[in-house]
Amino acid sequence: MGLFGKKKNTGTAPIPEPAAPLEPTIQEEQQGMKDARIKLDDLIEELTELQSPAFHDAMANSARDNEATADANRAALEAAREEHPETAFKLERRAHLEDDLYILPTELQAYRNQVDALIGVYKSYSAAETRLLGADEIDPLIRPYIRKFREALEDGQKLKADVCWDVLKYAVFVVHNRAPEGRDDEERRKSLERRKDVIQKTFWAAIQTADKIYGDVASLNTVEGNYEKVMNEYRDADQILSSVPDEYQEEFETLGFSGVMEKYPIGHPIRPFLDQELSARTYLSQVELQGLEIERREADIMKLRSQLTTFLGEARKRFNEQGETYSEEEVARELNRITEQTIQDINEMYRQEMQAYEMSRRLSSLVAAAASNEEWGKAAVESREHRQLRKDMEKANENFQKEFAEKMKAPAIENEPQTVENDEDNRILADMG
Repeated sequence: MGLFGKKKNTGTAPIPEPAAPLEPTIQEEQQGMKDARIKLDDLIEELTELQSPAFHDAMANSARDNEATADANRAALEAAREEHPETAFKLERRAHLEDDLYILPTELQAYRNQVDALIGVYKSYSAAETRLLGADEIDPLIRPYIRKFREALEDGQKLKADVCWDVLKYAVFVVHNRAPEGRDDEERRKSLERRKDVIQKTFWAAIQTADKIYGDVASLNTVEGNYEKVMNEYRDADQILSSVPDEYQEEFETLGFSGVMEKYPIGHPIRPFLDQELSARTYLSQVELQGLEIERREADIMKLRSQLTTFLGEARKRFNEQGETYSEEEVARELNRITEQTIQDINEMYRQEMQAYEMSRRLSSLVAAAASNEEWGKAAVESREHRQLRKDMEKANENFQKEFAEKMKAPAIENEPQTVENDEDNRILADMG
């Protein structure tokens, strides 16, 4: 039978053994070593820029601004406790919201020490050990975090700087200090890929969460400014309505707003008070919407801060340098669980922001429309009732807060520098260098 003749089927064909991985040539290994050294030097160069006098000056300027703001807020809070205890709780809540968000002058040296320690450690690494640990594949992924670290230090953003610092510690204590887990090359490759995912996805989501918190605080400042502006406009309109002449007040009480509108033609001196009533209703609606927006944003910020704290606590615990029970897969799974929940919450917060904007726009349109049709009188009546209800509510709230403040004399919030953990990190990094 010829070479291509048909053979009798004797069963299942044997599965061929996988080909052994090709060993890199000397030239390929030399190029790999060269690339690893370049990647290390790139990181060192990025970090060295954070040691420049100009950068230190920028850090100091932001820290001084933060301190001035903190001092002004503390003084306002102390004054409110003395002069307006019924409203001081709002300032206390806001102070708690921003606690530990910003770098103060007393904390600058700790962050400079972090930079110095990192540079020392990275200078101590050789291209050979970097290649052996697979760190040469991950080092380029660390550069965005160094840039975020720079951004946070330059802007005086403590929370974001601390998130970046945790990522940089992970790069040192895990990526450059522990070989990827696994009994063979395939398992070790999976372990290395999990490390990449943790850096590219999980930790980056933590950075985005920190950015969202600072963005929300800035937006909250804007909303609070709008609230004060609209509140002043409402108070002005309400003051005018409180000074309506007695004879007109009697007409309003007897005839109601619809009756006044029917009895008195346009141009009569009583008619502008109807317009003023609708204006007051518009302003009050905006006051209430802005007030709800402030409460929602404050709750969102506290929720994100809590989630980020949980995330960082989990990361610090699981990436501890002792690491006897360390598991790449377990760490990735737990941190991704926290991260996914945080991302879902951020998306929901964005949805609520758009919903609140749309509600405000529609309310303004509806009130404006009421002023030009047959619903005008009804809107005015509801406005008067609503304004009185608002006054009753504010009075009851002030009385409650005043009594509460008398019973709970909370001490002033102090921002003490937290340097113990940072000092320990720097000591460990120095020993590794």
